[in-house]
Amino acid sequence: MRSRRSRRPSQLCNEIEARGLAIDALVNNAGFGTAGTYVRSSWAAYEAMLQVIVTATSELTYRLVPAMIERRHGRIINVASTAGLVRAPAGVMYGASKTFVVSFSELLAREVRPHGVHVTAICPGFTRSEFHEASGATDSVRWVPAWLWMDASTVARQGFDASSTGTPVYINGRINRLSVAVFKYVPMPLVVAAGRQFAKLYGMRRPHQAEITDTGSLP
Repeated sequence: MRSRRSRRPSQLCNEIEARGLAIDALVNNAGFGTAGTYVRSSWAAYEAMLQVIVTATSELTYRLVPAMIERRHGRIINVASTAGLVRAPAGVMYGASKTFVVSFSELLAREVRPHGVHVTAICPGFTRSEFHEASGATDSVRWVPAWLWMDASTVARQGFDASSTGTPVYINGRINRLSVAVFKYVPMPLVVAAGRQFAKLYGMRRPHQAEITDTGSLP
């Protein structure tokens, strides 16, 4: 039996069909994170995270993209993260789920572009939104310098522009693009050490109820 949370995409699409609406653009943005190491968070939090970031994104796209293909027009923006592009050992499940979003978007983009549909995964870094508040990590990111943060409106505008041009994967911000490029050449032992330090700064603790609540915040 499907949980109430897992039934939401189908319920939403049924409502869209009942109202006779044509969806030309879909933005899969809901998501949340958990603080601490993999074994310190509850499985309930991870299960909810996978449902929101992986399953709901896949199902909403699956249900809405056929009509876009038929009309030969559509835009799908999936909000991923720079965490989905680097193999950092901090935030294991979050990073892995965002890696799925990136790969899913890139592969689907190749499949549907000949039909006039653009699919884009945007990969922001630190973004001013409700994301860290919902994860209970507001105090833990106060150390992040101001120049590393982006406004949600800027991230959204860049994502829209990238989708319009048919860019499958777009990294928001020059600093983030440089960081991802450099990260590929960093030896894994240093990555592991940096990830452990980040986990300590981010707060290694068990998640509270807010961490298993859907949010519409950009990561």
